[in-house]
Amino acid sequence: MTPNSLPEPAPILVPASALADQLWTALRQLIPPLVGFAVGRHWLANDTATLAAALATVLWPIVEEQRRTLRHNRSLVRLADLVPDSVAVVVR
Repeated sequence: MTPNSLPEPAPILVPASALADQLWTALRQLIPPLVGFAVGRHWLANDTATLAAALATVLWPIVEEQRRTLRHNRSLVRLADLVPDSVAVVVR
């Protein structure tokens, strides 16, 4: 590497398959029917099941989206570190 050349940038990682996202979505959609089945079999009290289902259906998407946002932000910071300051600057 010569003194004036830039370091080799790390590649931006792009998932080739959406399979993981599809599986998480399917799992999230299966929770309410499974909870309903458990209530019907009296494995769960109705109040407990209602609370668990409500918390899962509300909190799970919020936490997942926060995780994705954090991961995306970290990718942008890595990318901004690779380009010249005239293109992007990371504010720390």
